[in-house]
Amino acid sequence: MFHSDRAWSIEKVDREKLIEALANHSWCSCQGFECEVYLFLNDQTSPDGAGEWGVVKKDGLRQVESITFSWCDEGEVRRYVEESLSGANDDTEWGFKELHADQIDYSPKHRCYLCM
Repeated sequence: MFHSDRAWSIEKVDREKLIEALANHSWCSCQGFECEVYLFLNDQTSPDGAGEWGVVKKDGLRQVESITFSWCDEGEVRRYVEESLSGANDDTEWGFKELHADQIDYSPKHRCYLCM
C-alpha cells in the first residue's frame, strides 16, 4: 500500500458487484470494498491517477496483492478478482506498514479530506 495513513470507507459487496464496480467506475481515494474475507482498498496516488487497488486479507489486515484495475478490461478485472478471492495470493508478502482497524470505516457517514 502506498498509503499506510489513509482511512477507507468500506462497502460490503458480492463478487459480481465488486467486478462491476472496479471495471466500470472511478472512485474517490478513500473508497474500499469488502468481499468475502478480503478488502479491496483504493491506493491511487491522486484523484486523476491510475486506479491502483490493494487487496488486503481481513484477518491481520495484510496486503496480498496490488492491481491497477484502471488498466484492465472487465474480463481482466474478473480474472484478477476471482484469483484474489480464491486465495491464490495469500502467501505473498508485500512488506508495507501494518494497517490498523481504525483505518477501516464501515460507517455510512464516513467523511474525510479525500471525499469532501
